[in-house]
Amino acid sequence: MSTPNATRPNISKKIFDVVMFTSDDPIDRRILLEAESLIDAGYSVIIVIPEGNLSCGNPDFVIRMNELRVSTQKINKNFSSKIINTYRILRPVLQKIGFNITLLRSIFWSLLVSPEDLYLGLFEPALKVVRGRVFVAHDLPMLPVALAAAAQQNGRVVFDSHELFAEQDLFISERRVWRRLETRLIKQADRVITVNQSIAAELARRYAIPVPEVIANCERWRPHDAFSQGPTLRELIGVNADRRIILFQGGLLPNRNLANLVRAMAHVQSSRAILVLLGDGPLKISLRRIVERENLNNCVFFLDAVPQDQLLELTRGADVGIIPYRASCLNTYLCTPNKLYEFIMARLPIIAADLPEIRVVIERYGIGRVGDVDSATSIAKLIDSFFSRTSQTGPELAARLEHAADELCWEREAPKLVATIRVVSTRPESQRPGFVRHDVV
Repeated sequence: MSTPNATRPNISKKIFDVVMFTSDDPIDRRILLEAESLIDAGYSVIIVIPEGNLSCGNPDFVIRMNELRVSTQKINKNFSSKIINTYRILRPVLQKIGFNITLLRSIFWSLLVSPEDLYLGLFEPALKVVRGRVFVAHDLPMLPVALAAAAQQNGRVVFDSHELFAEQDLFISERRVWRRLETRLIKQADRVITVNQSIAAELARRYAIPVPEVIANCERWRPHDAFSQGPTLRELIGVNADRRIILFQGGLLPNRNLANLVRAMAHVQSSRAILVLLGDGPLKISLRRIVERENLNNCVFFLDAVPQDQLLELTRGADVGIIPYRASCLNTYLCTPNKLYEFIMARLPIIAADLPEIRVVIERYGIGRVGDVDSATSIAKLIDSFFSRTSQTGPELAARLEHAADELCWEREAPKLVATIRVVSTRPESQRPGFVRHDVV
């Protein structure tokens, strides 16, 4: 992939088949895979992201807001835009010192500016110059943006609901804001897609819409012997081959039960078991303090996050992956996180919380163990139970993991996405939802 130019003066002269909007930082793997698959199918695609957002590898189908040549005189300098700029400045600073970002969002969105106005203002430069035929909203915050673009250009909208956004572990006032927004806007999308059957069923029940198409968060398939010979997890943390590595990978974020996971290592019976936390986030400092305070330095290790295209090389070096999420909200209860499919493609068995969609995958393929994760001691028992079962090692497990990797790969999901875009882009005007104009702030 080529490196993008510093500016793209001709962006407004091109009409893209598919325009994707996301506020993710960095860009979620699902979004990049969707764009690549549509490009492979012959569509012209652009992903529009806020200024300063960094994507792994800087693909040339990504455009940042600061790359758009829009006269500053044309951008509204109202109260909402000032709030947006303040939020963007405060968020990374406060996140570094461990401030509750959920509280910050609640203050901004519930008291100062609506999330709809915030994101419409944030993406205003793109709404003025980026043209397309199908607009994809990646998660609920982007739905008003995609609908506004489509209303201006007589385009179509696909809403890719990565999760039950309005049912996250948020303050009640913030949940209400998102529920009202989703209730008002979701039926205006031409098509809704999502990540698993449970969320699809819940969206259909809640909003009386057709059951969304399920496109799982799978990884690209790769042969089990196609991983590089770079540094392994054991080499990076300096442990012997006889240690059994339990791997958590992803953001070290609140509401992921990570403090209990770290404390569990004080109760695990196997002296060979160690925990590796691969990732960054606001909880890293507090988790390190737990390790120091409880004298767990010999069995808990931290590694910084790596680019997505390097992740599975390290994942492959563990003995088991762990997903310790507690069902603190409906969104988490029904989740199928990226790491589930990353572990599978790395041919790694999985220890996980007993959440319905995760249980379905693990039990269907016989690739791990689910159980109680409500406390440090229950997590330790689950880990010990996994290591004590002979069925969790050897050629039989390897065969089951290979079967899971063959079936749960992006190559099986991509055709469903391409078919959805094809149907939406050719949908007759008479069959489309009634759009409501969403003026840019």
